[in-house]
Amino acid sequence: TYECGLNAYIEFVRNESDVDHKPVQEDCICPVPCKNTIYSLQTSTTALSKEWAIKKAKSEGAKFNYTAQDILENNVIIEVFFADMYVDKVAQIPAYDFWNLLADVGGMMGLLLGASVFTLLEVATTISKKIYHHSRKK
Repeated sequence: TYECGLNAYIEFVRNESDVDHKPVQEDCICPVPCKNTIYSLQTSTTALSKEWAIKKAKSEGAKFNYTAQDILENNVIIEVFFADMYVDKVAQIPAYDFWNLLADVGGMMGLLLGASVFTLLEVATTISKKIYHHSRKK
């Protein structure tokens, strides 16, 4: 049984990229995930200001029985934001499909053999005419 997805890919890379350069696992049939979202994390910290704690204690301290010192020791303000607003979109498209291969093979045949599809048809027509005339003479 095969496990696919980002975790399987990470495990595969982790197992195969050791210093001793083990051979690449050839039976990995996991496709590239259709969608992969990565959020970059940045953290920064700063102490709450004493002025803010005193102001907060005056406005809400009596209701919750907090002092400015309690607020400084037991509160935190968390702000979550994106580090940047860029989106990288990666798409996989086939670089070389069947029709490109057919066109390249035909082009190489024409270049190397001096032949084209019409020349090959002309040769086939000439050979069939000669065979027809040769069979009529007998």
